[in-house]
Amino acid sequence: MSKKIDKDNIVEEAYDEITQFENFFVSHWPKILNAAVAVLILFTLYMIFSSFGSKKDLEASLAFTKAKTIPELQKAITANPTDPTANFARLKIAKLLSVEKKYDDAIKMCREVTPVSKTPETYWQARLDEGYLLELSNKKEAAAEAFSKVGADIKFPASVRNEASFSAARIFLGIGKKDMAIATAKSMDSSTGTGDFWTEQAKSLIQQID
Repeated sequence: MSKKIDKDNIVEEAYDEITQFENFFVSHWPKILNAAVAVLILFTLYMIFSSFGSKKDLEASLAFTKAKTIPELQKAITANPTDPTANFARLKIAKLLSVEKKYDDAIKMCREVTPVSKTPETYWQARLDEGYLLELSNKKEAAAEAFSKVGADIKFPASVRNEASFSAARIFLGIGKKDMAIATAKSMDSSTGTGDFWTEQAKSLIQQID
């Protein structure tokens, strides 16, 4: 029974870290929510911590979740670079760097997050965070282009693509590229349903432009 409690605590801590990381970037847009991706991240982390193949795997993952500082996280990554939770540690480092406004270093860390079958959500989040970091570092056009690439890539889930496309449209509009903003907003995937948050935001954006 105690082992199950420990796992629950680990999952809760991991979820809190990713939620804080995401909230940092959307703090300027309080109405923007990303509940769907957050739920997917929580579910994936739970599956990982519920199905360790060995004691070594458990110890490696515990090292990642217990690490708090950048040196501790880097040490954990160096020791277990291919562990599924290594990408989670990279996102934590990027968050810490962004708090220090070391945006270029944080962007580099996001780009080190690679696709892993057990934790695809961390890769999706890294690509989105890269766009937000570019925007925070005042590289608006580069941010819009980064978001556009994610929005057009069908390998990403519709919710992720729609968040990226809306962000690209919003930034394009902000830098005076009205036609690009409209085209990007209209290209969003509406097959997820009329209640999709990002498509609804896109509709409001287009109405404001018109």
